Amino acid sequence: MSSIILALISALALFGLGDLRAHVGAAIVVLLLWGVLIWVLPRPKYGLRGLLIAAVLLRGILVFIEPTLSDDVYRYLWEGKVAWAGENPYLHAPASPIFDGWGADSIRSMVAHPEVSAIYPPMAIWFFGLLGTLSYSPWIVKLAMGLADVGVVFLLARLLARRGRTIGPAWLYALHPLGAVEAAGSGHMEALGLLCVLAAVDAWDQRRGGSAWAVLGMWFKLLPGVMLVRVWRGRPWLLVGAMLVGFVS
Repeated sequence: MSSIILALISALALFGLGDLRAHVGAAIVVLLLWGVLIWVLPRPKYGLRGLLIAAVLLRGILVFIEPTLSDDVYRYLWEGKVAWAGENPYLHAPASPIFDGWGADSIRSMVAHPEVSAIYPPMAIWFFGLLGTLSYSPWIVKLAMGLADVGVVFLLARLLARRGRTIGPAWLYALHPLGAVEAAGSGHMEALGLLCVLAAVDAWDQRRGGSAWAVLGMWFKLLPGVMLVRVWRGRPWLLVGAMLVGFVS
């Protein structure tokens, strides 16, 4: 229980600091103490329900923190908007004059290195475009990535339980600041790629086809590409088809 309270208090402390760039020293202290103590303290003894509740509460707090540790979320939203408008973010960087006629856009103005065009996989760009249609604001991306990270916690716990192990490592991941702050705090999409990886492993554990999850993950984040060999051996046609779909996208 103490580790849960520590994680929640630490998240609230980050929220209270506001713009973390203006409080770098305090933010570093909070994150270091949070990470070290979560590692040292005993893992909570609650089951899967308690694990998921704690993970949701922690990430729910972080969703409301301004994404001052990273500005990637603005590029996600802008490039998603460009793709959904029928333009090609791989050809036209945010600073391209082609967009000047779109009017003032605060998200576009906050994209770092606006002279650089898109580098993210196509499925990720389309996904962020979809989120942008719901709310063209960083919080929607942070919420989606926070929920994806909760999915990571769930699948990690399920994999551990199926293999006859304690879900202690899932508690460590759920309460540690690294994944939670990166996903719900900054809106980074690593959680989405990791979710697809674990979904593939979970399916393979049950002797079901997990290749589709691995291939899907590659079009969100390149991380699942580590599974290329497994996918190729299992269903090479699926990999080839997915590559074609991705390039067409």
